[in-house]
Amino acid sequence: MRLGIKFKLNKLSVNIEYRRAIMSFIKKSFKTYNDDFYNQYYGKNIQKPFGFSVFLPVNKIDGNQIILNNNTITVYFSSYNQEFAVNMYNAFNKSRGKEFTMFDNEMKLISIFMQNEKRIVNDKIKIKFLSPLVVRESTENSDYYHSYNSKKFQEQFNIIVNEQLSNLEMVNEKISIKITPIRPKKTVVKHYNQFIESSIGSFILEGNPVVLDYLYKACVGSRRSSGFGLFEVIS
Repeated sequence: MRLGIKFKLNKLSVNIEYRRAIMSFIKKSFKTYNDDFYNQYYGKNIQKPFGFSVFLPVNKIDGNQIILNNNTITVYFSSYNQEFAVNMYNAFNKSRGKEFTMFDNEMKLISIFMQNEKRIVNDKIKIKFLSPLVVRESTENSDYYHSYNSKKFQEQFNIIVNEQLSNLEMVNEKISIKITPIRPKKTVVKHYNQFIESSIGSFILEGNPVVLDYLYKACVGSRRSSGFGLFEVIS
């Protein structure tokens, strides 16, 4: 299930760590809607069944501030879990018209809309990332992030995909998904005061269509519920 929500801002600028404000909005909306629903997903450290991307009408970047052309931003969500998605929609609907803090700005939810969702039936798809793909390698001492031109990108990408699939009944064996850059670009995102190397642009994904369909709906990569890894299918 895919849906979008629009916010109206009080000021024509947002902090470059705007994802943190969206995450805070999500948590507050879930908490207000239903304590049990909130606790199920945020009361413990579990894999969240959704991802999101944020569209900003960017004019320019000035230090830690993104200057906008207008005061409306759009957040796109995707989830493979239909029951979760319905509750998420209801939680956001309950937050409609309320103001939420966005660092030194305020944002108000003004509309919610559904989006068309495709069904993947082919073993090869061309995609475009709407939010950066984060491929994180966790070691005992530190975390490393691999963009598309890293030698370990493909290997770590598949490790993450298999971690995503580990709690699902849809597969019972190791899965390999080939990811090929078409028009890629490396980007560095500041998130919770950490600079994260990631990838955007268009890629080819090849593998089991059932898994590709799941990744399309669930988003792919690390930090999905923090606003990373959502893509659209081009062909």
